[in-house]
Amino acid sequence: MRRVVAILMLCWAGAALADMGGSFQEGKNLGGSVAEGAFAGINSGAAEAKVPAYGANPAETQYYQGGQGQIAGPGIGKMQGCAGYAPGSDKIANQECEAVNFLARNPQIRPQFNITKNDPMVLGAKNARNSAEGFFQSIGINGGTGSGTQCTTKTETTPAQYTTETCSSLKELGTQQCTMGRTVNIETDANFQCDQTVNAYENLSCDDSTLACTVTGVKLQCASTSTLCASWASSCCWINVTCNAGGSATVQHGDCCGYSYTKVVSDVSQFLSGVTYNPAGAKITCTNTGSCSMTFENYYCSNPSASIGHYDNVNSFNMTTSPVFSCTEGGGCEALDARTR
Repeated sequence: MRRVVAILMLCWAGAALADMGGSFQEGKNLGGSVAEGAFAGINSGAAEAKVPAYGANPAETQYYQGGQGQIAGPGIGKMQGCAGYAPGSDKIANQECEAVNFLARNPQIRPQFNITKNDPMVLGAKNARNSAEGFFQSIGINGGTGSGTQCTTKTETTPAQYTTETCSSLKELGTQQCTMGRTVNIETDANFQCDQTVNAYENLSCDDSTLACTVTGVKLQCASTSTLCASWASSCCWINVTCNAGGSATVQHGDCCGYSYTKVVSDVSQFLSGVTYNPAGAKITCTNTGSCSMTFENYYCSNPSASIGHYDNVNSFNMTTSPVFSCTEGGGCEALDARTR
């Protein structure tokens, strides 16, 4: 009886193995039959239907400029455009402003680290530098001096270089004329008497105790200030206004390309019509209330005089003002003053 059971079990196991082999072959045949169609479906047309904007040339490619493009202005425009962005139902369309807002706000939310000279990373680098010879000896490289050293001393001599520079100083020559001597004109009909002057005196009086004054305007008063080119600009882009004696002012400006500019304003009243402080045309303009606003011009570092983006009211500061009076005398003194001048 035991032999019969064993034989039945062996037969059942063989049938199960045969069934597994058949399933594998069926799966293999099925994969081979659909493989060609699956590969044929992987093409640019299928990707374009599945991936938004596939194959499109984005507008931002114009900013590359062979690696020399100035992207500060377009970046600022993206930050301003995405600052109040409300996500829509298209999750892929939301990704651009989500990325821009993450980068713009990341400096304020990411952890800050202070690395001092006693940081383990700095001390480890110093230790590696100071014990370099011992480390190389531990791996079989001899250092130091002597016949067993594998170090060599190499001396390189750079010859002196000389250049000859010349300059020319030119002096402009001109012809000057002058008249020497005295010309005497004789008038035959004159009696050659001295000119006579008759003086007459008149007593006049007026009352200047009355003086009427009215405010006819305001005058801008200079106020020194230091600020950024824009409220959102990096510290490398700055503006300094320095007040000088005599009512003049000096405007200094530095940009993130490394350029710096200085302009002397002979009278601070020129800020009322606008003072340009860089070659691209950025201006500081003040009102008669002392409120001053600034514009920002974006440009490529390779051509700082050509603006590629204009931005208004990017920053502001205040100057002081003083009233301008017009006074009129009473009592007839104005007429008397006019006669005595």
